[in-house]
Amino acid sequence: MMSTLSTLSTLSTPPPPPSFDKVDISNKEEFEHLLLAVDHTPLTSAQFARLTHRSKRLPQSSILLTRLYTRCKLSAQSSPAAPAFLLDARTYHNLIRASRTPCLTQNNLSAASFWYDHARDSSVELSLQTHNVMIDVAGKVGRFREAEKYFQQIEKSSMLNPNIVTWTSYLEAAGRRHHRDHGPTLLAEGTGAHAQADVVHRVVREILARVSDGRLYLTAATVSVMIDALCHCGSGDDNGGNDNGKRGLDTAARVFLSIPFFRRRAMATSGLEEERTLYARPTYNHWSSIVEGCCRHNDIDRAFTHIRWMKSGSAPWTPMEELVATSNTQRMVERIVQDRDHMLSRENFSKNPYILCLTLLGKDTCNEKKEDVRRRVRALYVDMEGNGEEAARKWRSLVLRAR
Repeated sequence: MMSTLSTLSTLSTPPPPPSFDKVDISNKEEFEHLLLAVDHTPLTSAQFARLTHRSKRLPQSSILLTRLYTRCKLSAQSSPAAPAFLLDARTYHNLIRASRTPCLTQNNLSAASFWYDHARDSSVELSLQTHNVMIDVAGKVGRFREAEKYFQQIEKSSMLNPNIVTWTSYLEAAGRRHHRDHGPTLLAEGTGAHAQADVVHRVVREILARVSDGRLYLTAATVSVMIDALCHCGSGDDNGGNDNGKRGLDTAARVFLSIPFFRRRAMATSGLEEERTLYARPTYNHWSSIVEGCCRHNDIDRAFTHIRWMKSGSAPWTPMEELVATSNTQRMVERIVQDRDHMLSRENFSKNPYILCLTLLGKDTCNEKKEDVRRRVRALYVDMEGNGEEAARKWRSLVLRAR
């Protein structure tokens, strides 16, 4: 009798909910089995969140997670006893991060914007990091007005405050604006090259103003983006392109010569990050960015000047007027010269300054002009690197890579 009751009790006890924690959604069979399973045993929001966190970087994860979410939502609606299937801000962040790759591959913002709009419709307050991802993706696919919209959402929020990542992504979006979007925006009422240049300069001024009063601390990546965005002003636009290009290149050169005077964050000896003034030296990417900008605007003399400064490790470092001047300017400049690194001796960088000159200078001119550029670059190379057997071998390698 007791055995029969025990058997009936076991049969009447509902089975424990399945564990989805170890499911690999990139495995087709496991994923299809998961879709069938949630029809009978709804996936909880917490389980979906854990799957999203583990799968956000997997190939095709955006499409798979969207399919899974749709099935989970339908399953929860068809089962009155099931708890509401609601996503939190962290899960939305992971879904948007998972959408980044397909957005960039397809040059389309729809995958990421779907989850962003879904969160807003669900009254979920998204984090600053999530907004930064949206600005970054929108900028990289050439949707500056959308990037501007996400930036405005940050400024309107009483809970969010744009950080250096926000401003860097926003500036990069502004620098790419001329490729796809020349319509009026909140920062510029006009269109074309003039408006694009105006937007970039306004964002740069905003960043420098915040650096000057200590609200922002620049990173090396931000300075590179700043130089690149300014150098792209007027590029590829005949309607005022030359004027905007010169204005952008002049400002980029001033930014470059101000690098030693920028404030940035530093690590204390205790291992904790502290806010203090630390003066940086230009990195290889900074040098190559300004040389590339000069070459894009066919300013061969300025390009050669920066290469000579790069080789010697010295330049007329001068803080921009937008920055607060300091009393130890000479000491900072001396330290840069003493710590200089002859970066031109390195061979494995994708943006070698000599290759930039050979590739970009006079690229749209006749063969005679190109040959003249090559002779001048060769003369500069010999002056900087010498004319020995090893230098000659490296030169031949550079020429081959520049083709």
